[in-house]
Amino acid sequence: MIQAPRFSTATQSVFVLCILATSLFFGGVAWAQVFLTAIVLQSRPEFRDERLLLMACSLIWLAIFRWMFVRQLFFPYTLHLATCGVLFASDFEIWRGYIRGMIVVAVFIAIRFLQGATNRVVIIELIVAAVILAFAIGIYQLTPKNAASRAIIVVLSSLAAVAGLAI
Repeated sequence: MIQAPRFSTATQSVFVLCILATSLFFGGVAWAQVFLTAIVLQSRPEFRDERLLLMACSLIWLAIFRWMFVRQLFFPYTLHLATCGVLFASDFEIWRGYIRGMIVVAVFIAIRFLQGATNRVVIIELIVAAVILAFAIGIYQLTPKNAASRAIIVVLSSLAAVAGLAI
């Protein structure tokens, strides 16, 4: 079985700051705020490196955004991070995970209001996000609780968010 590398607390902190700086520099305040919210919700003494590595993969959406200049990719980026929050917290309690994921989505919705999105668009994004996170929890309950299943569910959630953009 493949194990994620073990980092010291200082290394984890530097890695988090690098991800945060990258999202701030290349995505802006909104992208950094969503990441910061997700990482704060994941903070706990037994923070596993696997969480940090899976959350760092959200930068793929930022890279695609910068490459294609499609600002709507902020939604799959957010769902990637929200799903991470859902899955890692639902190891302890399902509702705790769902609430953490919805907090990340709430920050996204607040940002969308500040960006001037219409009420209709914001409501659709909220409903799509809530449904995707609910499905992520449901699927996760049926799979083995390991890194591979979490990674697959996070990728599927992000891709579902891309499909949700078509609504």
